[in-house]
Amino acid sequence: MTHAGIIALDVLAANGPMTQAQLASIVRVQAQTMGKTLSRLESHGHVHRARSTNDRRSHLVSLSDEGRGLLDTAHQMETGLLETDGMDQSELRSALKSIIRSVSSTAQNLREMESRPTLAASTAGN
Repeated sequence: MTHAGIIALDVLAANGPMTQAQLASIVRVQAQTMGKTLSRLESHGHVHRARSTNDRRSHLVSLSDEGRGLLDTAHQMETGLLETDGMDQSELRSALKSIIRSVSSTAQNLREMESRPTLAASTAGN
């Protein structure tokens, strides 16, 4: 199970059935990315997708019993980690956000470095 899958299941559990486009919008990912996530979830029986009766172009996504069970297990694991780690949920989220910002900043710096011309390339024409 991926983090993206758990997030999608969480949203479906909290909000009920919705279209793929609505789910992608709530999770803030591209529709194509959500489609891939839902394909994996559907192949494992965690969600059901059916054509919308209102709009035949879209699919309505709902949480299956297996998906609800998986989500319960994931929440139990999270609770277990918090209990053994001595961190409360807000501390854990804060630490994770800091890690994500650091990784994002490093990735941005690497992209900027790769886009700069190298010294050898800039002196090759001389």
